[in-house]
Amino acid sequence: MTRTVFPKLARMDADVSGIIAGQMIWKPGDTDRYVKEGRRSNLLYYMLSGEREYYIDSKPAFRLKADECIFIPATTCYVSKVVDCEFSEGVYIDFNLRLDGELLYVDEPLKVIHDAAKFRDSFIGIAGAGYEKLYAKSKLLSIIASIAKSDEESYFTGGEFSSIYSAILAIENNPERPMDVASLARLCCMSETGFRDKFKRYTGGLTPIEYRNRLRIERADELMSTSGISIGRISDILGFYDQAHFYRVYKKIRGHKPSERDQ
Repeated sequence: MTRTVFPKLARMDADVSGIIAGQMIWKPGDTDRYVKEGRRSNLLYYMLSGEREYYIDSKPAFRLKADECIFIPATTCYVSKVVDCEFSEGVYIDFNLRLDGELLYVDEPLKVIHDAAKFRDSFIGIAGAGYEKLYAKSKLLSIIASIAKSDEESYFTGGEFSSIYSAILAIENNPERPMDVASLARLCCMSETGFRDKFKRYTGGLTPIEYRNRLRIERADELMSTSGISIGRISDILGFYDQAHFYRVYKKIRGHKPSERDQ
């Protein structure tokens, strides 16, 4: 099981599965309760009309209004109900997030997206997709990517990690290029110690070298599965010293060497 925060989804090769979507009409007083174990899957809910009140620990948290959207991560405990209107109507999308086949959990509280009107048609399209699973999946990924990208920009602009944003971009845009910690720290106008500490907080404990290696191995997996390029050539493209070095790093991260069928 892997955990992340929503802004980081913008740069992760995440996938969605188990999509269940539909349109619902709620009457005054209708209540949705998840108070013991929480939700089993993630929920995106778009309010078409009316209002819903959301409660956390029995206390009012916020109201969701027409043309607003809410993201509720799996395991979240909450209660919601219709308030101050004859009825409310909305589109729900239940789904799981996965990374490398494993469940991916978003470790955040409920998130309200106020400028959600641009997603209205996509939500309605997903709700009406029926057995058109690929269509629903592509639309859902587009919504998630858009929200994550917006969150990512807010996450760095004036946020806790704004001071290391240039280093993160340098690594992610050119993972094949070797960059030592001293150079990355200078790029951010920080001491090496301060840079290392903040970088580890951003990555959940990974050093810049470990973070770069994970990006390179993710790219290697993509190339091995789609390009037909030899492992020796992939090693060169991604900046490994040689094929043996690539094997060592791959095994350290994946727990096994690339199989012959991956070549």
